[in-house]
Amino acid sequence: MNETSPTAVNADPQGPWGPLEPGQEVTVRESGRQSGHGVIDNLTPDGSVVWVRIDGHAPRRMYLAGDAVEIAPKHA
Repeated sequence: MNETSPTAVNADPQGPWGPLEPGQEVTVRESGRQSGHGVIDNLTPDGSVVWVRIDGHAPRRMYLAGDAVEIAPKHA
């Protein structure tokens, strides 16, 4: 039995937010405004759904590909 969880290893690198992977620090912008920094908790294989822990807190937030949100890698 192949037990795999949805991770960036299986994700479409051209998904709606580009290449993201669990543990990656990101900036989240909703409706054009920065809503915070977070960490990718998980994502679906096709990248259409992503879960982010904003500011490292639980519960995590789920974003869908059609949501008005921008999730981008956090730059140092």
